[in-house]
Amino acid sequence: MLDDDINEFGSVIMGKTKRGNATALCMATKLLTKHKASLYTLELRQFAWTSDELKRNRIAMQCVLFSVKNCQGLNYDLDIKIREDYDLTFQSIFKGLGTIKTSKYYYGIADMNTQEGGMQDAYTRENELAEVRKLCKKYPGLVEAVVKKGRYDVKINWRKYKL
Repeated sequence: MLDDDINEFGSVIMGKTKRGNATALCMATKLLTKHKASLYTLELRQFAWTSDELKRNRIAMQCVLFSVKNCQGLNYDLDIKIREDYDLTFQSIFKGLGTIKTSKYYYGIADMNTQEGGMQDAYTRENELAEVRKLCKKYPGLVEAVVKKGRYDVKINWRKYKL
């Protein structure tokens, strides 16, 4: 599942990002699927150079590979319209085999609301607040509503749960 705002793929070599092409996505797939999980993801470009090569049970968003055989018991919640990737991540961690994220390969995205199409129309303050509240209700204690840069978002309280 690739977000329509993804505008690049690349790799991290000796702590520096190197822009590439879709070949990086193929290489990431080979690396990630050596490990058992429900969802696999790449790191966002801004964070790739600072992270460990592989991390378990982190948010799988915008660039997600599903292991169909390992997604048994996960249910796509049609009521959650924004941040549904968070919901699938939490389900994967609590019901499935979790997630694996690599920072050896990364993806880059356009800044929020700079491209037409996709979910742009859904990102109104009212819609975002309603969607954040849905996640808070579904995952009390784990998800907390916050405002970041004038937008409603969620904070994940990972320490409250043993992963």
